[in-house]
Amino acid sequence: MRLPTRRNMLLAAVAIAGVGWSMHQLAQHANAATSKSPTGTMAPSNTSTGPVTIGKAAPTTPTDIPAGTQTITPNPEIKSINDQLKTLRDQYHAQLDPLEAQIKSLRDQFDPKIKALEEQKKTLVEQGKPQAIQDLDRQEESDLAALADREKTDITGVRQKYSEERTQITQKYDAQRKELLAGKR
Repeated sequence: MRLPTRRNMLLAAVAIAGVGWSMHQLAQHANAATSKSPTGTMAPSNTSTGPVTIGKAAPTTPTDIPAGTQTITPNPEIKSINDQLKTLRDQYHAQLDPLEAQIKSLRDQFDPKIKALEEQKKTLVEQGKPQAIQDLDRQEESDLAALADREKTDITGVRQKYSEERTQITQKYDAQRKELLAGKR
């Protein structure tokens, strides 16, 4: 029977982290895609507004509308669901946070050692190559770095464009909500 190596232990820790992250994503998706039906069963919701982000959600219920604009009576079932969501998220993080701390500890312990050995190996491999190949490798690395910089700039521009469009859409619908609420008064 072989004893686990450091590498295998690290791979296991990374796998656990991946599973934890996947569970986190699934929990977020499930929270966004389901709501409690009047019969008490879980039913798909057709009011999903897109991906769920922790800590920042768009107003989706009358109780989430900012103060001063609310004229609709809040549904007590929504408060119950919000309480259930908070409880489940608290339980989830109570179990997940210690695992993440263990993984961080393992990374802090092993990553510097692994990186140092990889750099040492890379240096030895490079020293064994002919000078012309080394020059060609450096040129390729330089060209790829320039391409990566251009890619980052392009991606930042596209993200900014979509962010501005999201803001405009949100403002448009906020204005329409205000008009509808003002008309009911």
